[in-house]
Amino acid sequence: MTSTGFDRLHVHIDHAMPLVTAGLVSALRDRQGFNVSDPSTLHPDMRLDVFVADLPRLLTWKSGARLNGVSNSPTPARAVVLSDSDCEIHVRQALEAGAYGYLLLDSSLEALAECIRSVARGQRLLCESAARRMAESITHKQLTDRENEILQLVANGDCNKRIALKLDIAVGTVKSHVRCIHHKLEASCRTQAVNIASARGLLETRSHGAALSTH
Repeated sequence: MTSTGFDRLHVHIDHAMPLVTAGLVSALRDRQGFNVSDPSTLHPDMRLDVFVADLPRLLTWKSGARLNGVSNSPTPARAVVLSDSDCEIHVRQALEAGAYGYLLLDSSLEALAECIRSVARGQRLLCESAARRMAESITHKQLTDRENEILQLVANGDCNKRIALKLDIAVGTVKSHVRCIHHKLEASCRTQAVNIASARGLLETRSHGAALSTH
């Protein structure tokens, strides 16, 4: 069983930003009840209760079920994602990958410590903006992975022909997907679809100066 009571929680920090990893390791080591490791101190026999990482590292960890060759203990470590984005697409990816917690990088140290404790107890905890994104998404029709991919290309200013070439599909297939995107987002045109998607946090990036071509 994951440590939640009298034992110290074993927390592993591995963020894409080295300064974030170093800062969190230093700060959390000063907190009572935590044993903290980073990639340089990880070893095969180490027990892990909670894994704090950015989204790409979480996805890599989940795909291999290991951290640099370290097995995830008898009870697999529960993950907390620490991100600079509360976009719906990122929060959803984290939850689908098995994350129990989701916090933004501007969260307080106390908020992170409480999230780690809650996650170790098997509870799920999202920061306010991420929770709001997910609550709002329940009332929306969800786009498929292919529709999300095409929507991103539309937002980048790619026309139907260019999207078809990039994805190696027929132009007619692209048009069909675009119609479905408009329907699900309740948009009347490509520009409105991109604006709605941007407001909902469905786009990873957006080139605001790009012209939205339909050809």
